[in-house]
Amino acid sequence: MRHGNVLGSLFRIVAWSLTGLVVMILAVIGTLFVYYSNLPWAWLRTLLAVAFVGLIIGSFVFLKPRWKALVVFAGLFTTLTIWYSMIPASNDRNWQPEVAHVATADIDGDILTIHDMRDFRYSNVDEYTAKWETRTFDLSGLESLDFLFSYWGPQAIAHTMLSFGFSDGEYICVSVETRKEIGETYDPLRSFFKQFELIYIIADERDLIAVRTNYRHEDTYLFPFDYEVDEIRALLLDILDATNRLAHTPDHYRTIRDNCTTSLIWNAPDSDTVYVAVVPSAPVVGPVIVHNAGP
Repeated sequence: MRHGNVLGSLFRIVAWSLTGLVVMILAVIGTLFVYYSNLPWAWLRTLLAVAFVGLIIGSFVFLKPRWKALVVFAGLFTTLTIWYSMIPASNDRNWQPEVAHVATADIDGDILTIHDMRDFRYSNVDEYTAKWETRTFDLSGLESLDFLFSYWGPQAIAHTMLSFGFSDGEYICVSVETRKEIGETYDPLRSFFKQFELIYIIADERDLIAVRTNYRHEDTYLFPFDYEVDEIRALLLDILDATNRLAHTPDHYRTIRDNCTTSLIWNAPDSDTVYVAVVPSAPVVGPVIVHNAGP
């Protein structure tokens, strides 16, 4: 009998310990939901975040038995989650010049027309001639696909791009990025919490690649892929379909699900490559994986 009591007490201790751990994790997430919400005043977001933490602590201190505090917490967190999930993305903000336009595409048979294709010419990192063009490509001449990885910060983190090559020497380069407003800078933590919109930049190689290699002096690696032409075409059309959707229905950049790598690779043909299988960590180990998956 005594042995059973000991096991019961041990079970309760473990159960409440795990419950407490889950509550603490969710409380941190909920606090960040409030602080990084779409409320326009920083002081109000801070005040509400502190109030949220205070309500949680007060519930567990003053409400007995403990399950009542869990009910209050579940209600608060559910309310926050619903509110947070309803925060909309927008195409109507004061955008930085590099992301001022969202590319769109029209396809008529084999003729592809891209509107607002970026073709900036840089004199240094911060000075450039802005140019947005309408260009036409013949999809029957599509013949190659290159993956590019550019190291912009810590050596373990790379930015992913794709470049589609045509038989006439033209290229369409694609980079998925955060669409930043005037005065904004990229912040990894903020990018978890709907602080940036998502944009597919469709551009000339002399824009997207040259600014990284020639002016930012980032180590950039190119890996040709041996996909069949029909697979390359399907990938390009999927990407163009995605940017058309964003032009009409904006979405948020999400560090895990919709980042510079996953947004591109989820559409890639599944040709039994290691790359597709481990795509969530691709910004870290992308070049190694592509080397294993390519020709």
